[in-house]
Amino acid sequence: MARHFLSWRFPKLQLWKRFSRHFREQKTRFYIIWRCIVILLRWQER
Repeated sequence: MARHFLSWRFPKLQLWKRFSRHFREQKTRFYIIWRCIVILLRWQER
């Protein structure tokens, strides 16, 4: 009940939490892709 009250009372807080989680996921995904590219490039140099 308190959670519902907070989301009604502070909609920007809910939006910020959602955005922050999405941003973190994208950052993690980008890092994984970046590491794969680096590994592939180094592997081709051999």
